[in-house]
Amino acid sequence: PEDQPRFVFLVSIQSHGDYDMNPPEEDIVHAATDYGEYDSIMDEYLSNIYMTDRAFGELTEYLTEQYEKTGRKVIVAMAGDHAPSFVDHVADHTFTDENNLQILERSTPYLIWANYPLENAGQTSATDEYNRMDMCMLAPTLVENAGLPLTPYYQYLLALKQVAPVVTAANDYMDADGVTHTYGENAELDAWVHGYFYLEYNNIGAKATSQQNLFQVEK
Repeated sequence: PEDQPRFVFLVSIQSHGDYDMNPPEEDIVHAATDYGEYDSIMDEYLSNIYMTDRAFGELTEYLTEQYEKTGRKVIVAMAGDHAPSFVDHVADHTFTDENNLQILERSTPYLIWANYPLENAGQTSATDEYNRMDMCMLAPTLVENAGLPLTPYYQYLLALKQVAPVVTAANDYMDADGVTHTYGENAELDAWVHGYFYLEYNNIGAKATSQQNLFQVEK
């Protein structure tokens, strides 16, 4: 219904690659840096980013107009799931040490935008100026900013974000100060991360006895 809240999850592969599909003369953006054999690939990649930025701008302008006309509030979160496959070939390996470079190469920016004023807009974490967080924490962060009720699962993820905002598929995670830890270094943080793993398995595990109340808003 038009007067009811709605949640929409969209996935686009428009800018996903490969980045050698168009003739070079159709590229809108041309890299100022010489990337050698990756020049044309980088140009197409940057052109995709430019077009995505323009499209996102058109969307936000439309939603702003709708709010001014109807008062309907909308929050949009946008994020990428990974860097392009050629990132290691074009990265500046003198920029930082190898460990931090790996973190940067596996990080993608996100944004949360609304067509009305958000209470916490522009705020950064007291310990991490980049406001880093795991992809699984984006949805609960969006719900929290919207002022909507949180499921116990989302409440746990938001609490986890305060102590270990990034959990990797490898044997490590990042604490709130941006320091990477391997399991076994900090029992308290380990317990937080393991708690997330238990919830995750309870939600999607093939042999789990799912407790659906963890994923429903308490009435």
